[in-house]
Amino acid sequence: MRGDKKETVYKTDCGRIRTHNEDNVDVFLNEEHNVLAVVADGMGGHRAGDVASDLTLSFLKQQWENLDDETEFSKDTSVAWLDQKIKEANDYVFNYAEKHEE
Repeated sequence: MRGDKKETVYKTDCGRIRTHNEDNVDVFLNEEHNVLAVVADGMGGHRAGDVASDLTLSFLKQQWENLDDETEFSKDTSVAWLDQKIKEANDYVFNYAEKHEE
């Protein structure tokens, strides 16, 4: 999908229990103006859910913006790319948490 970040709208809600929102949402454009929209749930009830969702967005943003400009995306390759990057983001957050335990 090609687009312009200026045309995007999103909304999250902290829910009934939390006083602050641990979710993160953003839309990223790469050099080819391909759009990646990400919703990272802060996992209410878990320690530092806001940190985990922020790390996830930062990781995926970096991966998206540094894509090889010759990468062609079909439906299948897009799904495979995203699946792999989500697994890598999970590992990144897990490793961060292990290094920054209280």
